[in-house]
Amino acid sequence: MSFFSKIFNSFKSIRLNDKNAVIGQPLDYLLIGSMYAEQQSAFLNSYETGLNRSDIRKLAEEYWGIYNQNDAIEILQDLQERNQDVNIDIV
Repeated sequence: MSFFSKIFNSFKSIRLNDKNAVIGQPLDYLLIGSMYAEQQSAFLNSYETGLNRSDIRKLAEEYWGIYNQNDAIEILQDLQERNQDVNIDIV
């Protein structure tokens, strides 16, 4: 997504997926990442991003260093381990 389209999208309302929305507790889990999703102009309430394939590839490769399934698994495991803090319930 181009820089100008991101600026343009920042003035629009939040993006919700009306056709394939997630509800209940799974939605709570999705909304944890809503700030990042909003920055990327992705859907907030769906497992679908609403982004085109080239934008997703750019985000995965350039920003996260994910080029294949093993890279993705390694990144997700690292994120999970880093977020296991005994004080997280207090926050």
